[in-house]
Amino acid sequence: MNALEANPELAERMEAFVSRFGRMQDTIADKLLPRWLVAVAETPGSQIEVLNRAERLRVLASTQRWLEARKLRNRLVHEYMENPKRFAEDLLLAKEFTPMLVDTYNRIHAFARERMGLATDHLPEPLPPLR
Repeated sequence: MNALEANPELAERMEAFVSRFGRMQDTIADKLLPRWLVAVAETPGSQIEVLNRAERLRVLASTQRWLEARKLRNRLVHEYMENPKRFAEDLLLAKEFTPMLVDTYNRIHAFARERMGLATDHLPEPLPPLR
């Protein structure tokens, strides 16, 4: 973290990762999951209700883990310059949470294909799984 000023390319990569991590989480929770629920004749409610319903339908592995990732996202976006050591630890946590985001997207994709009968040519490609 201390070397970011001397390495603009690394700083740019880090900023891109943080931005994409937050944007993917926001897009899935705020847009994709509620629209998916509407498509399966459900009425989306608050975000926690949407997450709980997605977990019950096995599209989301764990609402609790998602909420932990959400808190992490908020820290990454708002606190990264205040404590470089904490920010570095949070970056490692974000790396651990990233497969959950990809898995959630892929589960929605599989649900749309398998249970809703949507043709793959009407869907974006699934994402490669991360380990």
